[in-house]
Amino acid sequence: MSAAKKFLQFMSFIDKISGYIVAFMMAAMVVLISYQVFTRYTGFLASSAWTEEIARFLMIWAVMLAAAMCIRTHELLAIDLIPSLIGPKAQKILKLMTYVCNMVVYAIIIYYGFPLCAKVINQIAPGSKMSMVWPYLALPLCGVYMVFNTIAVTIENFIEEPTPKEEEEMNLSPM
Repeated sequence: MSAAKKFLQFMSFIDKISGYIVAFMMAAMVVLISYQVFTRYTGFLASSAWTEEIARFLMIWAVMLAAAMCIRTHELLAIDLIPSLIGPKAQKILKLMTYVCNMVVYAIIIYYGFPLCAKVINQIAPGSKMSMVWPYLALPLCGVYMVFNTIAVTIENFIEEPTPKEEEEMNLSPM
């Protein structure tokens, strides 16, 4: 098995795990927000400020992880007017240019994300009393994840086309 195929399998595994993590985060957000609404309007328990804050932090991570996963499955928003007007060879060139532009954006997110995390490491969130580095860390870490998934998509589209059996074995779907 080639290194490219091993990399694709590894990224499929990471995507699958990420899908479960995102699902867990969404469930946790539902629980936290439901608790917040229940306590706010019933008065049975004291309303907590930390639940809203943690739900917001979970949303940041869930969106960034899901965006990285969607790169691999081609589920991000795209304008497909131009590809439908050009030939197959030009479509491949356009696709490659798109991947390169995306990689530049991800590099910027990573480049500025880590120093931003360093700046907020001592800042404490008022409700949850946790370091603000945790929500900010979603930017550079998921930026790296986006780079890896873009590399995987590039391999799939330009280097190696997996056979249907290999595609089934890799289980490209995130969930």
